[in-house]
Amino acid sequence: MLLFHLIQVATNLDSWPRLNGIRRASINNFGYGGANAHVVIEDYQSFLSSTKHITNASITGNLSENIDQAPSSKVYVLSAKDEQAALKMASDLKQHLLEIQPDDERRYLDNLAYTLGQRRTRFPWVASHSARNTMELVQALDSVKMKPAKAIERPKIGFVFTGQGAQWWAMGRELIEAYPVYKQSVLEAEGYLREFGCQWSLIDELTRSPETTNVNELAYSTPLCAVLQISLVRLLASWGIKPQAITSHSSGEVAAAYAAGALTLRSAMAIVFARGQVAGRKIPGVIEASGGMVATGLGPEALEKYIARVTSGQVMVACLNSPSSTTASGDAAAVEELESLLKQDDIFARRLKINA
Repeated sequence: MLLFHLIQVATNLDSWPRLNGIRRASINNFGYGGANAHVVIEDYQSFLSSTKHITNASITGNLSENIDQAPSSKVYVLSAKDEQAALKMASDLKQHLLEIQPDDERRYLDNLAYTLGQRRTRFPWVASHSARNTMELVQALDSVKMKPAKAIERPKIGFVFTGQGAQWWAMGRELIEAYPVYKQSVLEAEGYLREFGCQWSLIDELTRSPETTNVNELAYSTPLCAVLQISLVRLLASWGIKPQAITSHSSGEVAAAYAAGALTLRSAMAIVFARGQVAGRKIPGVIEASGGMVATGLGPEALEKYIARVTSGQVMVACLNSPSSTTASGDAAAVEELESLLKQDDIFARRLKINA
């Protein structure tokens, strides 16, 4: 039944009251030649609020709960044809920010950062600032602190990929939450791992607490570290950031090979899954000993002198990282003793967070 008593003919501008739920409007048009068009539009703020978080069922819940909900810092990019124009733009923006009083400061700043960074022509002179609120941005735009720089036309960027030992229980969470490209890469990698027989979920492992995490077990850390680094490569590529040079260490070579175009994501997942399974396998009939690794600030010859003093088991040089950086591996007790000997002489030594 049509409620004609609620229908009004608009003869002038009228405010649109905000009610509970989505504000929705229908627009109809009869063209001069007989064409008829109709469109239904909805309030954009309702759409934005409904798509703020990751919607994949396996990600929502624990992950969102562990993300800090404090106001995040945004990057504001100013671009101009010369230095003076960039300074004038900063001054104008600062004055604008001092004069306005937006109803929703956080949403306004989000839109401002997006517009400056994505919807403006990029000129040779660039200045960028990060800020969490209006006052921080105003302070950053102060002309004394503002120092625009002329962008390098083709900057040379190198990527370095880490091996085991850098992982931690909450790594990658903010990137998965914030960037769909990153999230999709992790989900794609998880699909390949399941294809190869993996019985655990990447997302599940990344949402565990410090007490329940398996991230330091080789069978888990090897795929996890590779997936997160490869996903970061994809995210940077989506912004036009690609490396001219690549280097890596240990199992980081898999992610480096992907970045160089030598491996597909599927091939990379096959390698890290198999490597993790073999490295973390318990061999039947063999008494399993606890092992460890320690990174040191000595070359191999100098480190051997300290190794010779260890009495708590076996330890040996495992990785020659550089002339002044060597990693040792061996029985957990021996590694612990070696670390203690080095620290007594104020020599850098740090246990890797891995069961080796």
